[in-house]
Amino acid sequence: CHREDIYDMYEHHFHKKEGEKGEPLIIDGKTIAVGEGAKCIECHMPAQYYMGIDLRSDHSLRIPRPDLSISLNTPNACNQCHKDKSAKWSNDYITKWYGITRRPHYGTIIAGARENDPSAYNGLLQIINDELFPVIIRATALSLIVSYQSDKNIEIIKLSLDDPEPLIRLTAIRSYETNDPNKFISDLTPLLNDPVKSVRSGAAVRLSNLPMEQLPKQYHDVFKSALLGYKKSNEYMADFPAGRLNLGIMYSNLGEPNKAIENYNDAIEIDSMFYPAMVNLAMMYNRTGDNKSAEKLFIDIIQKFPELTDTYYSLGLLLAEDKKYDEAINYLKQAVELIPDRARIHYNLALLLQYQQNHSDAEKEFLAALKLDPNNIDFMYALADHYLKNQQFNKARQIGEQLKKIYPDNPVGDNILKYISEIN
Repeated sequence: CHREDIYDMYEHHFHKKEGEKGEPLIIDGKTIAVGEGAKCIECHMPAQYYMGIDLRSDHSLRIPRPDLSISLNTPNACNQCHKDKSAKWSNDYITKWYGITRRPHYGTIIAGARENDPSAYNGLLQIINDELFPVIIRATALSLIVSYQSDKNIEIIKLSLDDPEPLIRLTAIRSYETNDPNKFISDLTPLLNDPVKSVRSGAAVRLSNLPMEQLPKQYHDVFKSALLGYKKSNEYMADFPAGRLNLGIMYSNLGEPNKAIENYNDAIEIDSMFYPAMVNLAMMYNRTGDNKSAEKLFIDIIQKFPELTDTYYSLGLLLAEDKKYDEAINYLKQAVELIPDRARIHYNLALLLQYQQNHSDAEKEFLAALKLDPNNIDFMYALADHYLKNQQFNKARQIGEQLKKIYPDNPVGDNILKYISEIN
């Protein structure tokens, strides 16, 4: 691939070649012979075992980055051989050999986005729009950008529906959201004719949330065909939990809850720790009115997977629905601690605290929600209502004036001000 007189030299790889004197590395009972470290593939295509038995080389051809191992806890080729050394040890040698300069790496942006770092947003945009990045990285960035509240997202995802790369189109389909059902239909139905089966299937699954009579008649046949293809593909892999999960989602969208529950249970029977099916099953129990089973399953998920933070929120809402307010507040408080940047959780917790007459804590949670989403009309109205109930008319008036200014076409601000003038 490269000129031997430049790259197959000690001055490039700084390792002994096969046949030179030296001692092999013996780590974890494995012998790494002298000369292995000088091979291009060992640094740039390190191999890992897939499914425990299949040794596969990494074809991304990356440069070893132990500095990223230090900052992001990612693997690197140096320490794959030198397992008895630290990432810092490897990074010190990389610095000694090649200098302190490091190219920017998309890994820092992806890691930041997964931690909801606001500064990662522009980096995600750059990755999505730059065709020089690997397609899977661009698709990953596209999947992560939806967690950020930005008006740009709608246009970015819509443009990605027409991307030349199938994986980008499929990711855009999965990420696409709009409150306008007509726009949802008009943007996704053309993809039912996509040349790639996975894209057609992805569009069909998203559209299966809607009654078929809402789809234009010219798309009925291709919709049925694409959905049938999706169904057959997942029935073929139904001995894996993911296949059963996908079938459960499809049946849930089609309004067949019993079949959805059956497939979610089958997925859990195949793998008792397959939490995506567990979460979906709990949600389906709730939708069908079996809150007792849903509550039991949510608690089981939290015990087994405490890192699944959304589960605390879902369980809190379920318990509130069943009027178990003290327990609901407990789980919503945990959800607030685990997901402090989710405004809606603060809002739901505030409503329950208000109902329980805990007015000071309720106000704090309303204010926390508004700090995260300052112009949310629901949050503003709820806080104004809270102040009215506690006869704090000046504070309520301020919010009423803000609502009137921000939403001049909505009567809610005028109604609040009118009510205050009548009783005060």
